[in-house]
Amino acid sequence: MPSQPHNLFADIELALHEDVSVTLVELARTLGTDRHNIERAVHLATGVTFRQFKKQKKLERATTLLNNGLYVKEIAEILGYSSPTALTRFIKNATGHTPRSMKRWTTGLPQV
Repeated sequence: MPSQPHNLFADIELALHEDVSVTLVELARTLGTDRHNIERAVHLATGVTFRQFKKQKKLERATTLLNNGLYVKEIAEILGYSSPTALTRFIKNATGHTPRSMKRWTTGLPQV
């Protein structure tokens, strides 16, 4: 019997917290459901698509890792990006800031 939407959403959040690079198909397989149920559960809980929700989670994770002092190269590997440049582009498009400026801003260092 499939999980109720709110329980499924909790499972989705936990899975993305553990591995934010997981694909929709992999997640569905792991949770024993299909991609449509995952998409529906995410949309009901958040009002956004699975893709948008996953991007939000990636950005949150990247920000946390930046704040913990990791380098962009390390974060790109952890989050499954093909290169540090790809991660930098993602962060810049999502926030309007580069990882370097975000790191300086969060650590209180002056902008250069």
